[in-house]
Amino acid sequence: MDSSGEKTPLVPAHHGFFHYKSFRFWMAILLMFALFSAINMRVNLSMSMVCMVNLTAHEESERAANRTLPAINPKCVMSENTLKTKGYNGEIRWSKQQQAQLLTATFYGTLATAFWSGTIADRIGPKSVLTVTIIIYILITFASPTVAQLSYPAVFVLRVMIGAGEGFVAPALGSMAGRWSTAHEKSSMAAVYTSGNQLANSLTHLINTELCASRFRWPAVFYLSGIIGIVWLITWQCFASNYPEDNFCVGAGERNYLEEHSPSLKTQVRGSVPWRAIFTSRAVFAILTCQFAFSFTLAIFMSFLPQYLRDVLVLPLSMNGIYTAITFVAQLISKNVLAVVADRLKRSGKMSHTACAKMFQTICCAGDALALSLLAIFGSCERPWVAGLLLAAYGAFFSAGICGFFTANLSIAPRFSGTMTSLTGPDKVWTCVFSAGAVCNVLAGVVFWFFGSAEVQPWGRNDDASTTSSSHSLSAASLSERTFARRIAAKREENCVNSERNTQENSKRN
Repeated sequence: MDSSGEKTPLVPAHHGFFHYKSFRFWMAILLMFALFSAINMRVNLSMSMVCMVNLTAHEESERAANRTLPAINPKCVMSENTLKTKGYNGEIRWSKQQQAQLLTATFYGTLATAFWSGTIADRIGPKSVLTVTIIIYILITFASPTVAQLSYPAVFVLRVMIGAGEGFVAPALGSMAGRWSTAHEKSSMAAVYTSGNQLANSLTHLINTELCASRFRWPAVFYLSGIIGIVWLITWQCFASNYPEDNFCVGAGERNYLEEHSPSLKTQVRGSVPWRAIFTSRAVFAILTCQFAFSFTLAIFMSFLPQYLRDVLVLPLSMNGIYTAITFVAQLISKNVLAVVADRLKRSGKMSHTACAKMFQTICCAGDALALSLLAIFGSCERPWVAGLLLAAYGAFFSAGICGFFTANLSIAPRFSGTMTSLTGPDKVWTCVFSAGAVCNVLAGVVFWFFGSAEVQPWGRNDDASTTSSSHSLSAASLSERTFARRIAAKREENCVNSERNTQENSKRN
């Protein structure tokens, strides 16, 4: 009741982020299944390839090409019969080089949409961007089984198109997450919605191994992925919105809470993107560095882990899916536990946002480096259980990065969260690799232009001047000693010849 005696309307209390009545939590779940659906349709090829390809079709030519190379371990080599008994008996004849090209084709497509997709997500709305992208994914996924049996180049084109669509997924998710979370909830929001990555990689590989071994075989992998995408798309259209204030499911208490702690971005995203400030920011540079390391290992594990388990650990198809899931299940558990801890530390005031992010990022980088180093040393078909433990350790440490640089990426510029995610999203690993390669080539060309030469250098000539000027070099010193010895020997030979000649002349005179 106010001073005039009139009753003040009560504002409903808001619920915590993880409360079942909190719609921002359900938005995080929707975003999680959006990522699940997108990744499921992208990585289904990496798992199904191990059972759809005839590995022995190119065996003779590859053996002939490598006949001079010694076998690493006879126990780790699978014969044709072993391949069939372990479930790897496909019918499509793609060489190992073609398989690798298909697995990396998505990254080429991402290069075409990497840098401008985030700006589009911020301007026209992430809901529409995700809707169009998933529709394209669904169409490509349903067409893939038929195309795979008809034309390898056509499959490659479809994978490039998948990559082009992937360039829009991460920025749209980042833009939506930034609009539906407060500063103290960003680690939790990031942990929940990025869990779609771990769910997709773990469940997809487990289910796909069963489908490959069933009477439906590998085409069922693609059809199931497409159906999941359709289910998510219908749910997304019914309940998602670009802003909390536009959503009919958001209660008055939650709406007031979001307006108080995270003002509406409707009128703020219209300004131009400060590209110069972004690219000269030390915070952005730090995030880009961590994102490169994060994405590099993530891309390897998402695309090539099934092949590693098959070719190096020599696991049967049924165990391939289980071992693949180990890493992503560990990530799923670790990231959600650590996210709650991180948000509580920030909310209680015990740690600042920056200190908390730095602590978890250090745990991520140091732990992953140790786990991967041990995996490189001890990973073997004779000790697959050791590799399984190290894969689990890697996954647990890996997820600490969500509370580190990933949370920082959502926090440093809420107005441009989509743009920032497009610059630092998980699909930028090959952009960084190619950019680094371009920079190295430019530097090499510039250095050689100014300092290179194809003329014989003074220190490379076999004369007195060269040996004198190179007296401090070990190779030049050795050359000088050999030259001096040859001259002494020649002088002695000359003296012997002259002495013999004088003796003969004296004999004739006598």
